[in-house]
Amino acid sequence: MMLLDRLDQILGQCTIRGTVHTSITGVTDVVGNVMPGMMYIAIHGTKFDGHSCIAEAIRKGASAVCVQTGSNYEPHNDWQGAWVEVPDTRLALAVLAKNVSASVRHAVDSLVWIGVTGTNGKTTVANLIVTMLRKCNVRAACIGTIGVDYVDASGKPILRPTGYTTPHAPVLYDLAVEFVKNGITHVVMEVSSHALHQHRVAGISYAVAVFTNLTHDHLDYHGTMENYAMAKQKLFTGLPRTSWAVISTVGPDHETMVQHCRAHVELVRIGNIRADRGGSAFTVQSRSDRFFSTHHLHTTLLGDFNAVNVGLAFRAVTHLTPKTDVLEEIASNLKPPPGRLEQIQLPNGSVAVVDYAHTPDALEKALQTLRPLTNHLVVVFGCGGNRDATKRGLMGRIAEQQADVVIITSDNPRDEDPLAIIDDVRSGMASANKAHVEPDRERAIRYALRISGSESIILIAGKGHEAYQEVAGLKMPFSDRDVVRNSINPETV
Repeated sequence: MMLLDRLDQILGQCTIRGTVHTSITGVTDVVGNVMPGMMYIAIHGTKFDGHSCIAEAIRKGASAVCVQTGSNYEPHNDWQGAWVEVPDTRLALAVLAKNVSASVRHAVDSLVWIGVTGTNGKTTVANLIVTMLRKCNVRAACIGTIGVDYVDASGKPILRPTGYTTPHAPVLYDLAVEFVKNGITHVVMEVSSHALHQHRVAGISYAVAVFTNLTHDHLDYHGTMENYAMAKQKLFTGLPRTSWAVISTVGPDHETMVQHCRAHVELVRIGNIRADRGGSAFTVQSRSDRFFSTHHLHTTLLGDFNAVNVGLAFRAVTHLTPKTDVLEEIASNLKPPPGRLEQIQLPNGSVAVVDYAHTPDALEKALQTLRPLTNHLVVVFGCGGNRDATKRGLMGRIAEQQADVVIITSDNPRDEDPLAIIDDVRSGMASANKAHVEPDRERAIRYALRISGSESIILIAGKGHEAYQEVAGLKMPFSDRDVVRNSINPETV
């Protein structure tokens, strides 16, 4: 419980009207979750204004309501609860969700948090860090695109989706309590630009934060690449002085990330990459205000970008465990997370590769990785609906330049016409008529498998681990990996 008369100490700038000498039992921004004694926090989102649900929250027994200054919503004269106005209700949600009880605050603050941000590579780096920590006997959990992943106190593996790469603050802090109850000490979390911009992680202090890269994505939300970079930068400007920022030097944006960073900064450069079908050998060079180091690593993960991912994970873990003597060996035996350049051998000798690549940069890197390995490279991909449309034509051009056969299909069309999205993709191609168009994703994958030869590689890009297809407001069960596996028989391959 939290006393309302402490709000100004917790939130700083706020205005409170009505009853203040009372306590609240919890906070939520979801009106359906309101229970008597809770505070309802109204958030004006991109698609829905939570202020419109204030009356319903009060009917359900909310003892306090928090609104955004300037929202033009006022309490009814007969209401006996507290009315709180703040400059930013998203920030208030994160701060209050952590401070609503001592047990939540203790759980969040007792965990060692590792944040990973960047356009591409977040999931791979986060999962590699968790794997390395576990091999060092550290009780670690992972939160990210694939979901929540940890082993509970009884030894049972837990893996469940959250619906977001980075959950909203109340969900995140409930997870922290769950982790502590199950003996977890470290949490590795993918931190999205949306989460940083929306203050979802405002109450978390990171021991280590990792930056992978910054490339074209999410401009439908951020508007410009500069805004996108500024959102990512928040992870590093908020680090305590004793923490570590582990920064990839690939691309110019690493300088932006550390511009106002108070923490120790370690710049990581991957070089001397020698790659073949079995993976790659490479060097990891790191420099900071405290040291300069060089390590020689090997990985079975395909692609130069995965050498970077392994190198970043390796360097992050060196700041978290004293067992550095075994880390090089552990790093050399890491496996990719589900749906990240995941290879499925087909009966005719060809290989299907399922990957989450859904940005221009990720698609290009995946194709460039596979291009030297075959003379017949097939790509199946699409672009998401109700998302950044400016990348569609660019992805079409990249596919045309890198692959021998381009098959354009649907990838979570949501509320858009799948054929209209496909037309946007084809608009970036020099010879759009050469692309095979099949809006039905399962048919598109099966077509790719049918035309494959013994030396073919089929890249199925965009969905990776996902087990659904979003169409017209519905999430329907669908898995690229399952389609491939169910197709493995002499009649279809």
